[in-house]
Amino acid sequence: WYGHIGKTNAGEWGSLDLGITATLGHILQADLNNLNASGFFTRTVSARARQVWDVSADYIYGPIQIFGEYLHASSGDLEEGAWEIGMAHRLTPSVRTNVSFGRYQVNSDRTSLERPWTWDRERSTAGFTWEVRPGIQIQAEYEWNDENVLDSANRPVENDAATLQLITYW
Repeated sequence: WYGHIGKTNAGEWGSLDLGITATLGHILQADLNNLNASGFFTRTVSARARQVWDVSADYIYGPIQIFGEYLHASSGDLEEGAWEIGMAHRLTPSVRTNVSFGRYQVNSDRTSLERPWTWDRERSTAGFTWEVRPGIQIQAEYEWNDENVLDSANRPVENDAATLQLITYW
């Protein structure tokens, strides 16, 4: 089962988009076998319910955009939650800056450097987007990551990243 409800409203105060999405069902035996072999748990899991709930909001007023999203998912005994909040500011008609902060949490019994999907993470980003011409953008961003796992030398994992992207659309 899948459903989405959304609402958009606008006026002199700006525009607001709100949405809720739900996906409900059951996992197959093959999915359950994969979950048990994944390294998330020290025990065997048998629950088969699957649920994904996503709530999002996007507010724009003049050159300012504020956005946020929360997601909670469960597949059997595995539960994951993620949220992110951010803000963008349009400096000129073609240049926009952005910052965001988010967190991903998983109820894994084990945390392993060899299994990145078992980590809890916090991520902060800052960057800008330049619309060179309609349909062509250049985006530069830096992200700072903090995980609840240590590397093989018992130090924090160093995986901050700088990205530069050419984005095209039509």
